Amino acid sequence: MIEKVNRLTIFKNYFTPTGRVANEEIKNIRSFTNECIDIYQKNLPNGQIVLQHETKSRNTNHTKTLFLNSNGVNNITERENRNSEKGFKLISILKKYLPGCSFHERQVLINTKTGKIEEKANKYSGLGRGSTTTVISYGNRESEFPATPLAGSIHPSIAQKIIFDKGGFGYNEMYIQL
Repeated sequence: MIEKVNRLTIFKNYFTPTGRVANEEIKNIRSFTNECIDIYQKNLPNGQIVLQHETKSRNTNHTKTLFLNSNGVNNITERENRNSEKGFKLISILKKYLPGCSFHERQVLINTKTGKIEEKANKYSGLGRGSTTTVISYGNRESEFPATPLAGSIHPSIAQKIIFDKGGFGYNEMYIQL
């Protein structure tokens, strides 16, 4: 059951090791934000606790989800939706897997007029696996390449370019772990 964090929820958290970790994270979230935001909590059957909070501004919606166990934060997922005045929506998802220190970042640019995806970018990185960035740009797009920050980080002399039949193209950039 998902419940809004209140004093009773914080009191119930004191009776479990994972709950005490959740109370520390709730305290940290509230100390970093100036405004009063709602935090939601869900207790999973395996003993983990999921905390989620959301901040909104005029053109941006940012959601952060924390997966906690008795040792601390296990995974963090951040999702950001950003609308522009030019009719495009940028969705960014960042997943951090803390035990192995690996990251997965995904960004998608959507044309809100047509509802079609114009650009997709994925980046995988972590200890022992290096870094891989893949960008796909679809044909007949209205925006200019690169539109996502991940696509802007591609180095053209290192990345391998792939041209698709319908006018789109993609880049694949890999760095090995040293």
